[in-house]
Amino acid sequence: MNGAEGKSRQLELVAAIRNVHEELRYKVQKDPDSYLKIWEEHNADPVRSKYASAMHSLATEVWASKSAGGDRIEIIGNVIMNYFMGGGLQKVFRRMHRKYSSISSAPEKVDRFGSFPENELKVLDVGSCYNPFARFKFDVTAIDLCPATQGVFQCDFINVPLGNEFVVSENCIKCLPSNYFHAVIFSLLLEYLPDSRLRLSAVHRAYRVLRDDGILVVVTPDSKHQQKNQDMVKSWRNALSQLGFDRISYAKHDHLHCLAFRKLCRISRTIMSLKNLCEHSFDEMCECCTDRLSPMLFIHQDKLDYLSKFEPDPIRERSSEEQEHDALMFNELPGS
Repeated sequence: MNGAEGKSRQLELVAAIRNVHEELRYKVQKDPDSYLKIWEEHNADPVRSKYASAMHSLATEVWASKSAGGDRIEIIGNVIMNYFMGGGLQKVFRRMHRKYSSISSAPEKVDRFGSFPENELKVLDVGSCYNPFARFKFDVTAIDLCPATQGVFQCDFINVPLGNEFVVSENCIKCLPSNYFHAVIFSLLLEYLPDSRLRLSAVHRAYRVLRDDGILVVVTPDSKHQQKNQDMVKSWRNALSQLGFDRISYAKHDHLHCLAFRKLCRISRTIMSLKNLCEHSFDEMCECCTDRLSPMLFIHQDKLDYLSKFEPDPIRERSSEEQEHDALMFNELPGS
């Protein structure tokens, strides 16, 4: 495929993906109280298969050739391996142990974990598309609304029941186990969800399926300099801290942010004097939690006007903000 053909193919894929994102956001902007119904209807929409195919092609045909700024899959894999196999987890517990020495009511010792063999790390890749983490030796459970390849289970992470065990039927996950995974991956997932309440639900569900001291790794696109969108990054960190997470690493790469959060165990929550403001378990989510925390999980596309696009002025041109979003989300992001 020559340069012109490649560019034409890229624009075609970008348009297919962008249209799905924008239509979802339009529907939620028009009827915000029906955000859950809109999401459920989207799950039954045949357009999902076209979206999955376009996303797969974009990742493997376009982003794979633009990896100079860093391969997002390699970045995420390294975060997980450094935490569990490179001393990151032990460092956390050494810090906890030092803090415990000054707390009279603390246990005599803090449990410490050695490193984990790579093939024993249970990883949940949400919105996987084509299971790109198969390149690692992790025990990966790859899920997607509409899998693009074999090896990925069909599953709606927002609505799937959480229980004591896996329930799988004909490549569709019917139940995910709680307190099970060492790591959960959200790679370009939160931007897909058209409402901050859905993002909050996704993060809270990640908390529930993670085992204590497991990590949630979040990648979000951004080609601006490090300080440009720090308001969003800081807001996400504050929201997750109130959900029982502690940020353990952050890196700004050329075209993306990569954040990792640890699910705090009971001992860690005690040391940090962290309590749920609504006086219930961190495994629970009440209406007050949703009202308080969901606005903190904003993305800048939430501010764009999708109503005027879909209820149009026929001569309306795309705003500079919309054009910038296209570049950040699809045209410039590297990694396979």
